[in-house]
Amino acid sequence: MRLSDADLREILRHYDLGKATQFEWLADGFQSDNYTLITDRGKYVVRIIYDTEPRVEYILGVYDFLASRNFPTARPVRTVNGRLYVVREGTPIAIQTFVEGIAAADDPGPLPVYGRELGRLHAALAEAPLAGPEDEACLPSLRRLAGRYPSPDPYVRSQCEALEGELSSLPLATYTRLVAHGDCGPKDFYFDGDRLTGVLDFGAAGPDYVLFDIATMMMYTRIFPRERAAEYASFIRAYLEAFSLPREELRGLHAFLKTRFLIQVFYHLMRYHEGITQGLTSREENLQGVEDGKAMLRLLDEVPRDFYLRVLESTA
Repeated sequence: MRLSDADLREILRHYDLGKATQFEWLADGFQSDNYTLITDRGKYVVRIIYDTEPRVEYILGVYDFLASRNFPTARPVRTVNGRLYVVREGTPIAIQTFVEGIAAADDPGPLPVYGRELGRLHAALAEAPLAGPEDEACLPSLRRLAGRYPSPDPYVRSQCEALEGELSSLPLATYTRLVAHGDCGPKDFYFDGDRLTGVLDFGAAGPDYVLFDIATMMMYTRIFPRERAAEYASFIRAYLEAFSLPREELRGLHAFLKTRFLIQVFYHLMRYHEGITQGLTSREENLQGVEDGKAMLRLLDEVPRDFYLRVLESTA
């Protein structure tokens, strides 16, 4: 979906943002198309969000909560009627404040920075009164994807079985849960020098285990292999200084890394079978996502289950 100048005028009719002076396409993602909007009152992003209205309401509610706590993010701009978004041609469209700075994926910082900022984000989200549907959390989502889009690969099936066995040995009922980002990586953390200017892309946010966010950041920064133990330790120590996760929960990190890598496999299998190319140039690119997930699973095969807790204890 692309917006014309006429579309913009109709959208802005619902807002009190002044006169538009610049409007241009910014980027597309896996769940949205984005435009830069400059008016005589400020700079914003117009987002076409490809999801259900209840889901969009929830995602924008996460942004709104963080902004209300003065945590740096893209604050949703409410319409003159107080809504978080408008609907055009059946698709939700939101306007949010523009986050300046550079994504850490484009200008990588030290690993402890990611640990500290993820811990700060969790500390803020721990107070969020945003229950959300439990069936969108990592484990139900993985099981649903694996059931609907089964992999023909015996290795992937064996990994799913191994994960269930591993999870059954963990006291999951006691593990810390909150409103998790759901897909956090350096790509979502924006900085101006050493100053965090915003955390973005809460499209996968919802109530979940803290360990899933930690595992996701470790996936994107590639600090899960055994040979990167020192880098993992620097990351997790900075995280624990910002958010007081019980250390014993790190015994379950191996299982949540496996969960994240399997989600990578089945999510891209789903997109391939459904012919989804949003954020990509071809349907076949999803098959590379499947192979990437399998490669990470093979690296994790070499890591003992209690490795991530032992690394922290051995470097104390």
